[in-house]
Amino acid sequence: MGVYASAVATAGVGGMTVYAVVFLVLVAVWCFAGKCFATRPVIAKALGRWGYILLALVTIGLLILIEDGAFGLCPKGHHRTSSNFSRSRPAS
Repeated sequence: MGVYASAVATAGVGGMTVYAVVFLVLVAVWCFAGKCFATRPVIAKALGRWGYILLALVTIGLLILIEDGAFGLCPKGHHRTSSNFSRSRPAS
């Protein structure tokens, strides 16, 4: 995140325009790919029946990866776990 913040902060108007256009084009590509993928009859039927389970599994998997520091988003020893979260709350 720090790399992106500094890149955006130092980009001029032209650079910001390029960043915004590239971002919007890539979001459109993801949306188009998702539409093409999800409208296939076999996949649409499977997603309709099992999509909520798949969403839960993907979400839990991403949480585990993020908490484990796989993406560098939450370095080991610097994230909130249930043990240090309970200590940060005021005593009753």
